[in-house]
Amino acid sequence: MAKILIIGNSAAGFSCAQNLAKNLLNHEITVISQDAYPAYKRDLLIDYLKGSVGEHELFLGHQDSSKNIALILNAKVTSVDPKKKRVILKDNSKINFDYLIIASGREQSIPDIPGHTKDGIFTTSNMEDIKTIKERLITTGTICIIGDATLCLRLWEALSLKEAKEIKIISSAKPDSFIASQKSEWLEGLSIIEFIGEGSELKAIKLNNGKIIGASLVLFAGNYSPATQFLKDSGVQIENGYIKVNELMQTNFGNIFACGSVVKNTNLAQIDKEKTWSEATREGALAAEKIITLLGKERMSCQQNS
Repeated sequence: MAKILIIGNSAAGFSCAQNLAKNLLNHEITVISQDAYPAYKRDLLIDYLKGSVGEHELFLGHQDSSKNIALILNAKVTSVDPKKKRVILKDNSKINFDYLIIASGREQSIPDIPGHTKDGIFTTSNMEDIKTIKERLITTGTICIIGDATLCLRLWEALSLKEAKEIKIISSAKPDSFIASQKSEWLEGLSIIEFIGEGSELKAIKLNNGKIIGASLVLFAGNYSPATQFLKDSGVQIENGYIKVNELMQTNFGNIFACGSVVKNTNLAQIDKEKTWSEATREGALAAEKIITLLGKERMSCQQNS
């Protein structure tokens, strides 16, 4: 029985796990996720914040009840050892594997500027932060949205429906579809140089032009990078943060695969764009298909030698 380990539980990881589970009933499949929740549609999180999508509509399926998938939540992988065929988690526990699929996706970071650890500053790429933001909206006055213009616009559209919310957007050029008002303002070409507050509580932000804006809630949109830091010193080939793979999603190790946002988009027309949900899903299925083929060859070889 082979031990198959998947790091990541979004589009690519979920797709890979489901395809493996359907075809490999007698093998051990383990999925490790940093999230506190089973697989969900990250691309719908802003719609969930807006209220146009219910929480139950976010989840991808009853993965946690699958008989041959072990799901480990709230777990962070800190390193991978291809030679010993094991990964090490933040709590120092170790999990062995015969085959490894890296589908850890992309991670969103908050800039390391003074005050960035104050309470009230959130990313917008995971369920836990979005749920906390929804709760904070009840008592929050002014909201600042910072980052990618397209995502800032989507967040503004979602939050502008909330009554009595003043919204300041700090981003690049203002889209034509943005409508300024007494409660909504788009600040172009500026950046935050400090988060201001009392103790751990956020009270305001300071911009590079010297302006101070009172705010108790700051949301970062964009600023993504491949989640591959745990592969440092592993020997897995990486280029500009992305894992290098062949057409079958194999890395330079024959038993280690990668798929989804940790792999550079090979479509020349889309090379600088993020992969779509369907593209990541297809890659997860492709990695699963290759592993199924390899295990089939191993079984045939054992039968011939017995």
